[in-house]
Amino acid sequence: EANAAPIRGDLDARIIEAGLNKAINVYNSCFAYQCFEVITGFSENVREGNATKTSMMNIMEEKTSSEEGIIAACDFNDADDSKGIIGDGGHSYSIKSVTSDTIIVVNPWDTSKDIKLTRSWFENSIRYMCNVNSDSRAVDIYWK
Repeated sequence: EANAAPIRGDLDARIIEAGLNKAINVYNSCFAYQCFEVITGFSENVREGNATKTSMMNIMEEKTSSEEGIIAACDFNDADDSKGIIGDGGHSYSIKSVTSDTIIVVNPWDTSKDIKLTRSWFENSIRYMCNVNSDSRAVDIYWK
């Protein structure tokens, strides 16, 4: 079944996607945070408001700069065809890294290239983002 997974990339990613598809049908309007919940066993922690968004972004920036790494995803209200960003919540992207002025996301359908976004565009354009918070054993979710 892993060879039938529509993502391109590493075998381990295709295996995870095939397993998640069996568990929660990831090809039928599933959100990335639901996948993270299944994989980690953590519960969801839904958060709202600009202060929450800034806090989550700063935590991801700190983990990126310390090379601890992040497990995070998002989707967008706004599209940017020049960068391959689908809007209206039509597709999820992995958040690879966060700095004070740049966000790197990856399209899980094509992991061969990074998509570089300004932090201000990212923060104004996302519909939701989520991050696995191993300290609190939760999947933090921000909804705009």
